Amino acid sequence: MAGCDDLNNARKKLEAALGENTKQYFQLMKLWFQLKSTKEEFDTESRKLMTADQIHLHNEFLLRLFDRCQSLASVPSHSSTSKMSSKIPFSPSRTTNSAFKDKTNKKPKVKRRNRSDKGNFEPADIADYIFPPNAPPPHAQEKPLRYSAQELFLPDISLIFGRMLLSAWEVGLDGAEKPAAELLVVAVQHFLKNVLTAILGRRKGYKVREDRFLYALGSTVPNPWLRNTANIIDDLKLSSTADVNEEEEQEEEEEAEGSPVHKLTLDEIEQRAAYEIACGDVGSTARYPVTAYQVLEALQTSSAKEMSNEKDKSVVKVGDYIIIQRQNYTKLHKITQNGLAMLGKDQIELGSIVGKPVWTTYKMEPKKNGKRVFVLRECTSSESLAEQLKKDLSSGSDNRNIFDDGRSQLLSTEEIVGLRSSGLSGQAIVGHLIENSKTFRDKTEYSQEKYLKKKEKKYFEYVTVRWPTIRLISEIMFRTDPVKIMGLRIDTLSQIITNIGMHSHGTYMLYESGCQGLVVAAMLNNMSSGGHLIHIHPGNSPQKQAILAMNYTSDHMSCLTSVNIYSLLRKLLQDSSVVSEDANSSVSDNNKEAAEDNKDFSHVDIKEEEDIKPDTNSENNETVSTVSKENEVVIKNETESTNLINEKKRKHSDNDENTSKKPRWELETEKAADILNTHKADGLIIIAREHPTNILTALLSFVAPSRPFVVFSPCREPLLELYVTLKGKNNTTGLRVTETWLRSHQILPSRTHPDILTSGGGGFLLTGIVVEQESITQEQH
Repeated sequence: MAGCDDLNNARKKLEAALGENTKQYFQLMKLWFQLKSTKEEFDTESRKLMTADQIHLHNEFLLRLFDRCQSLASVPSHSSTSKMSSKIPFSPSRTTNSAFKDKTNKKPKVKRRNRSDKGNFEPADIADYIFPPNAPPPHAQEKPLRYSAQELFLPDISLIFGRMLLSAWEVGLDGAEKPAAELLVVAVQHFLKNVLTAILGRRKGYKVREDRFLYALGSTVPNPWLRNTANIIDDLKLSSTADVNEEEEQEEEEEAEGSPVHKLTLDEIEQRAAYEIACGDVGSTARYPVTAYQVLEALQTSSAKEMSNEKDKSVVKVGDYIIIQRQNYTKLHKITQNGLAMLGKDQIELGSIVGKPVWTTYKMEPKKNGKRVFVLRECTSSESLAEQLKKDLSSGSDNRNIFDDGRSQLLSTEEIVGLRSSGLSGQAIVGHLIENSKTFRDKTEYSQEKYLKKKEKKYFEYVTVRWPTIRLISEIMFRTDPVKIMGLRIDTLSQIITNIGMHSHGTYMLYESGCQGLVVAAMLNNMSSGGHLIHIHPGNSPQKQAILAMNYTSDHMSCLTSVNIYSLLRKLLQDSSVVSEDANSSVSDNNKEAAEDNKDFSHVDIKEEEDIKPDTNSENNETVSTVSKENEVVIKNETESTNLINEKKRKHSDNDENTSKKPRWELETEKAADILNTHKADGLIIIAREHPTNILTALLSFVAPSRPFVVFSPCREPLLELYVTLKGKNNTTGLRVTETWLRSHQILPSRTHPDILTSGGGGFLLTGIVVEQESITQEQH
């Protein structure tokens, strides 16, 4: 602290001498610290601000500053061991056993030096220490002062401490302390580590511990086409962060739970490493240095929230969508200030979860108002009613003497409702039901467990707040109303994403009409800032329920462009007609055919083909007629809006004002058209309630060759007709019509079997690959 006081005294004397020029003096010093001026320029300019009698204050201040920064750099960082060793003197009794106390207390023998020993001095040549007559002085050969940007090293504590002092003086503070500089040095190192981890993790394999810590960078990436059982059982326990006082409690818990996980031997480690290499990718990745572009890409894709362990994302805020889970029941809910949520007939107040992290478990405590209104109290874990009540109960051998006559329960319905309204806990209510049951103790163990799980599902008192995912949202929508999402199941959704071959920087087109934005949200979940997703819809506005539920950031939503199909096709045809007028007359025959095909869809009417039987597709005809009416209204609105824009252009001559007054749908349409004109789409997905033939034919010309397309339909007949239509053309290959089958199973000891209630089907898929027409026609000729 003495050095810091001397520095502050020197600074105050210099500020008193400079007066109004103090701010300008520190501005010159800041330019010197930023390498925008040299030390000589700083001295020259700063001496102009003071008299000859005040120059010694300037020199004294700089000397104090340099001494303070260099002292921090020369002294190693202190640790807890150094502090303890400096405070506690050395004592042999502290480090040795009691059996050796007598030996250590004896006086050590002094080794006498022999008089004949003349020391270890060696003769030196004087010429080695004499400089040549024309040689420059030693200080002239020293390298100039270079900072971290020039030396390509991280800034040390002396450099950071000097910058902190200058910044503190500019805002009126007395200075900075050494622990603040040390903390900033560590923060810079951790930030650089996070950036390098993000860069290397994008181009090399790695492993994950505790679902967040990346390690073993450079390991082999598992081959998805090989059967790999290496990661089915994870032998790694969660790393212990307990204090010394908590180690005994942890050992007691391990003894109560059972024997701890054994440590792997050297042979097992070698066998596991060999197995991972055998199951990994055999291709070797090229090693090249990290470039500035990769650093920029890592900073853009890995935001500050992700680098700080997603601290902000893991906290519930007002306006976010969350998943409320009560056992196996899940519900999607939007958080409002002092909002309420309904779980069955129970009403829950959610005001207490705002600002709390997700994956927090709460206990439902009833309010004292006689209604089924509950408040949430945070708890560490949930308790199972079945496990607690089954401990002290006896069971029967079989159920042959049990008859379901409705008289086994002595409590009436009014009494059970009174128990619940009185504010008793779920465990107490289930306990009363068991005590007043005549046949419960005669049931078998399996029957008792089934009865308790049934009652636990009704009286369970714990809920968990989770963050929405595509799987949870898909399961909730499919459970509540599958018709709203066209019966699209989670396994069919995964097949769509897999067949389209998505990558984060691709350009994709998606036509969706009647899926609540579920496929859009799933595709947007796999894209980064460099990708583009063109969401095409038939109406005035797209469906965004699933997109809003995913709580995407603005950077993520910038990849999405929602356009109307008629506006997009009209804009693309206008651009193609302008290009065809300016181009040469030597246009290939295939391009002319594609232009003629597109002209047929300038007035697209999504309707059934004439050869379709009306009795089999009556529902489709009804939906098509309603959609075509809506589309006619959209076209009329668009023509009216274009007329209004033309009138405004006549009135105003400024082009910038006209572009700023364009409606949002027109800007989105121009953006989508520019994307497709510069680069064709890498894939096309159609999820349509209408017949997909006309839609696919209109959009297929904007898909790049060798790119996949997927068409989903809840019934098989439209896809078979589309299959026959595409077989008659020469622009697609690899056509397949598939159906996925999913059935969940109950996994219990001695009771593993498929679930009785399951869905009949998850829809049908038509997949294929786009090819160039020119190459096929040339081969035919």
